[in-house]
Amino acid sequence: MTTLNILDIDLDFFMMHEMVYTGCPEDGQRLPIDEFIPWNEQMVRNFLEDQCGLRRDGLIPGKVLTDHNELFYELRSINEKSVRRPKFHIDHVDAHSDTGLWDDSYNFIFTHWVNYSKEYRSYPPDEKVKINNFLIFLACAELLSSLNFISLEWNPSDIGHMYFKYVNNKPQAIKFRFYQDLLFKSNVDVLTRLRTWNPNKQSKDIPFEQIYYKNFKSVVNYDYIFLTQSPEYTPVESDELIPIIKEYMQEI
Repeated sequence: MTTLNILDIDLDFFMMHEMVYTGCPEDGQRLPIDEFIPWNEQMVRNFLEDQCGLRRDGLIPGKVLTDHNELFYELRSINEKSVRRPKFHIDHVDAHSDTGLWDDSYNFIFTHWVNYSKEYRSYPPDEKVKINNFLIFLACAELLSSLNFISLEWNPSDIGHMYFKYVNNKPQAIKFRFYQDLLFKSNVDVLTRLRTWNPNKQSKDIPFEQIYYKNFKSVVNYDYIFLTQSPEYTPVESDELIPIIKEYMQEI
């Protein structure tokens, strides 16, 4: 199996806080700078160079996206255009895990989508692939080989618990189960019933680790970098960091 290493950065990661927050309540608005202060240039460069291993004299193919669910389609395209049909290891640098917490797609996935062929699962309905769950759909399509969530805080409360296998109360792997004729009523219901209902079939584990950003040190050489602006989750002043981060990529 061929694996490509992806550095996936959300601009909302570079904030002077250690909390997961919701987006701006009004469409088209940006977060207020007096509450959400971006990192300065040197802090961003230190993270990219010292912790991610990037260099301005060694550019890596990359692209700037607007919303994070666009990455699903970018990686699917890379997979389809390569004769090697690679999977992806992703270092997900983000203020949010994007693993489906409080998303209603679990009924669609657990009772319907995982029962289709791998090839078919690469083409979920566009309205199902959202900014907060696109990593789950990559995993469900068997395009994800492993995932590291580089988080701003220690607390794993942002993880979409229903999709994970836990060991010693820590999420260790993404795991899918197929339940025929079973309807979940809520996130609480799905967590309760997954403990008692035997699935018709299960997927292989996809390794997962949440890493507090101060402890993160990349151990891979990246094949691609993707940067997401996430305008609903950043102040407009954060956009000034985009050209700085682009200095480390060869745009594709």
